[in-house]
Amino acid sequence: MTRDSSPQFFLEAMTAKIMHDLMTPASALSSGVELLEGNIAPANEIVPLLRESVDKLLGTLMLFRSSWGKNSTTTRGKSGETQETRRLLTDFIAMRKHRLTHCEMPEMLGVSMQRILLAALYLLNDVLLPGGEIQVLCTEAQLQITLVGKITKSAADLAAAFDGPLTAADTQTVLWAATQEMIRDASCVMTLTDIEDGLILVLSN
Repeated sequence: MTRDSSPQFFLEAMTAKIMHDLMTPASALSSGVELLEGNIAPANEIVPLLRESVDKLLGTLMLFRSSWGKNSTTTRGKSGETQETRRLLTDFIAMRKHRLTHCEMPEMLGVSMQRILLAALYLLNDVLLPGGEIQVLCTEAQLQITLVGKITKSAADLAAAFDGPLTAADTQTVLWAATQEMIRDASCVMTLTDIEDGLILVLSN
């Protein structure tokens, strides 16, 4: 896919990335249905796999909508309530086979910060190998996400991914660039730091 500065290219890249991330659980769901229909495997073995695929599909869709969608679920109820955001991130982290070992955030938090939190967690989940730990500490003034475990990219690599221009993003970088735009719009400053057993992302405003 060639780089281009047109809005159409951005939409194409974003659509391709979303469909790519949804394809794996959708394909697993389709395969499970075929196994059931063909009586190839007993239902008590297939149904739990179908449920897992459905949960992954819905979890990914909810994260996309809440992070990058215009009408995010973080705006439900009273604006700024964090209950739904806490549930989304807890379910998504568990779905990705990680452990949420600490999660601290106020009952009320700006919607833009909640969206950035979910977007950053979605992206960082991909660089933490299964079995890792995630810690979240969030206040009105600062957001800190700590990854503990085996990391596939360094802080410098992630900083470069975030700093790529949105108008030149491809399917591999479009969500990183879109999240950086959200960070800039919120007037936040991001720092990424390698630690001995993981990585720390800090956003301050």
